[in-house]
Amino acid sequence: MEFNYKLPGNPNFINGLAASYNFNRIAPLIENKNRFAVVSGFGVTGEMHLGSKLLIDQLAYYQKLGGKLFLPIADFDGIVVKGKSQQFIKRHTLNFLRHFKAGGIDLKKCEIYTQLGNRSVTSMALQFLKKISEEDYRGVYGDYSLKEFIALLVTVADMLYPQTIGFNNTLIVVSMDEKKHIDFCYKVISKEGNRFKKPTATFQKPLLGLSGEKMGKSLPEETIYLLDSPEKARKKFWERALIDKIHPENCRVFNLYQLFFLKSIQDIKKIKSNCNKRENVCNICKRECANILKNYLENYQKEYNNTRVLINGYAKIFPTSK
Repeated sequence: MEFNYKLPGNPNFINGLAASYNFNRIAPLIENKNRFAVVSGFGVTGEMHLGSKLLIDQLAYYQKLGGKLFLPIADFDGIVVKGKSQQFIKRHTLNFLRHFKAGGIDLKKCEIYTQLGNRSVTSMALQFLKKISEEDYRGVYGDYSLKEFIALLVTVADMLYPQTIGFNNTLIVVSMDEKKHIDFCYKVISKEGNRFKKPTATFQKPLLGLSGEKMGKSLPEETIYLLDSPEKARKKFWERALIDKIHPENCRVFNLYQLFFLKSIQDIKKIKSNCNKRENVCNICKRECANILKNYLENYQKEYNNTRVLINGYAKIFPTSK
């Protein structure tokens, strides 16, 4: 399960991968730029942050190496489970697509759909409902909610949908705290016999918060948002980011360097070597990283601001309000 694979170009995000299922099936396809599907659904609440950018970086990378991206919009979960309106979901989805475009994803080459608008997906979920019991659900998730149960069957249908249209190999990109969704998907497949092949999955570590456990949409003090004022983000990072020269893996400065800013393995090793030598460089290193972060956000936001017109056409994937 541990992620021990090398990828062409040694992308930064690989340093944030905790584990994988069946990656040996996808690795040669990536190496040879062969056809495979990549699925990563997204909820439609909250603001995108640096942790979200790691996901975008992965998707953009796989697309460039032959992956066909499937981006299901979780409107079933949003409406049925979370009680959001269709207009709310539409507004946030279009904003998320702007981030995906700004992050280097070619949206024209993606299949983007709403769960409620894809009859193949909803039909598949209903078929699963006939075979999956409440006990199967509880065995993975524990607490039972009928709404969440059905919403997760729709999510599983999203994961398996590419196989129904000719993609024999699928990679699911999720965070580590979504591992249960993959386990549930595998349980559904076991009930379906030989109909589906278990997809490959990679699990991204949560991005460390500035001083706490992780960054998150609802944790503003711990999080750098992609649309934060670059100067505000620089100050927040400088004031709050935890440094740890004894354990670089816990140092927020080293964390950003290896996940976003340093392209060379040698450069990453050099930074870590300075930490291990306990040289008095922590504040210098942190100040440089804060300035790099500011420039990074400035450049990213320029790309984001150029996406508004390009995204308008995607409003048509939502049903027209009457």
